[in-house]
Amino acid sequence: MQMDEENKLIRKIQNGDLNSLRVIIDNYKRMAMSIAMKIINHREDAEDAVQESFILVYRNIGKFNFSTKFSTWFYKIVLNQSLSVVRKSKPEFTAIDDDETIEEIPDSNFDFLEKENLEDIISLMINSLSELDAVILKLYYYENMGLDEIANIMEIKYSNAKVILHRARLKLKSGLLKKYSNEVMDWL
Repeated sequence: MQMDEENKLIRKIQNGDLNSLRVIIDNYKRMAMSIAMKIINHREDAEDAVQESFILVYRNIGKFNFSTKFSTWFYKIVLNQSLSVVRKSKPEFTAIDDDETIEEIPDSNFDFLEKENLEDIISLMINSLSELDAVILKLYYYENMGLDEIANIMEIKYSNAKVILHRARLKLKSGLLKKYSNEVMDWL
């Protein structure tokens, strides 16, 4: 959808046209879900975050002033909603010392890992980073967003986004090498 066409739809939504809202939802629901899933990693919670994001768009569309792209404004809402869900969820911890169902990890230097699992390993490592590092890596690599758009969404300067991305890459590399040094070297 071209920007002029999208701006016309947004003006119609600002005037109460729900059919135009449906068109915007149809155009953005896949990417919104993708962003939410990358951050939340739980489908139902991600769906709730996206739904809440669209509700917030409808409630606050009057505040949209066309000074930025609608997609940037909207993705910022999705990002904030997704981060809010992550902050609210508290992980449950189980003592593994007393759990007899948990098997010991073999001492085979993780020979059971195959190249197909590399994406899962990288995803786990990204999720083990700080929230800021994980979000910027996910937006940059999974959503193919540029640093200028990421900086805009996260409300930081371009240079800060660039530094955060660089440091996050170094942390990811260090974590991967530390945890999976033999396997990573074999894959590279």
